[in-house]
This record gives sequence, structure tokens and C-alpha cells, in this order.
Amino acid sequence: MKNTKLIKTGLASILMLASGYTVAGQDTYINAQLALPDVTGFSGGLGVVAAYGMPMSKLIPAAPQNINFEAEFTTTLLSKPSSGPFEANITTFAGYGVFNHQVAPEVTFRARAGLLYESVSIDTSFGSASDTDIGLSFGLGIVYKLAGNMDFIAEYTIIESDVANLSAGVQFKY
Repeated sequence: MKNTKLIKTGLASILMLASGYTVAGQDTYINAQLALPDVTGFSGGLGVVAAYGMPMSKLIPAAPQNINFEAEFTTTLLSKPSSGPFEANITTFAGYGVFNHQVAPEVTFRARAGLLYESVSIDTSFGSASDTDIGLSFGLGIVYKLAGNMDFIAEYTIIESDVANLSAGVQFKY
């Protein structure tokens, strides 16, 4: 698997960031989501999203309480976006600033913007081609409080002009 080293590095990075939870306190969180990649000209696909977030005020004391920093890793899984004989493998690492706006005790809207590193490879039976890119990424989402420290999260993230993710999953706060 070509992206195995990249995937392991991404997961190790998320786990390393998450290991600081004892210092971070109750406002930190981990997101685990399934994603439906939307790649122009391709159909289908399934991906995973793993993120670690913390209040920006932990990094910059004067930052507003409703702004978070988030580190995120995404990758396509066994079912990759395809078009005829072509399959797309997409892996990203990103850092986001997240603005949270609570609209009800259990509902929070979120908007985020950040810098993203993207690795894309297109595979066919004839061979493969790959490319990497760094750019801006934007997203909108909603968080719904379920029980205790677990929330439901759904997001739409624009990775680049012709690639986006629609994702949903759980957020664990600790």
C-alpha cells in the first residue's frame, strides 16, 4: 500500500497530540468521523477523519473562548472515488482555526479555516500518478450534544476547488 507510511505518520501525529490531554483539561476533544469524498468527475468513495482540538486560549491566553485550534488527518479507505479505470487516493493533514457559535444548549454551529497539506494519487491498471499540494481549506459543521462527554458532529469541508468531504461521526470531550 503506497500511503501506508503516510497514514501511520498521520495517525501517530494525532495520537501524539491527543496524549497531551492530561495537561489540556476538559475543553479538549477528539473527532472520529466517516467521510464521503466529493471529487469532481469521480463517484463513490469512503474516507475517515480523525481530529484533535483544543481551545485557542490554551495556546494564546487572550484568544476568545469560542475559538479552537484543530489538527486533522483524513484519508480514503477501501472504497475510493472512481471514474472508469481511475481510482483516487486522497490523504490530508490540516491545521484549522474553528469558530463555534452555540445556538441552543445542545446545538453548536462551527465554521473553520486553515492550512492543509494534500497528497493525491490516481491509480489505474496501467500505473499511477501522484501529486502533493498545500493550500487553504474551509468547512462548516454542526455539533449536537448526545450524552456526557460525547457529541454527534457533521461537517462539510472544502479541501480544494474540486475536492470536498461530507463527514459525520462522534466527538469525545475530555
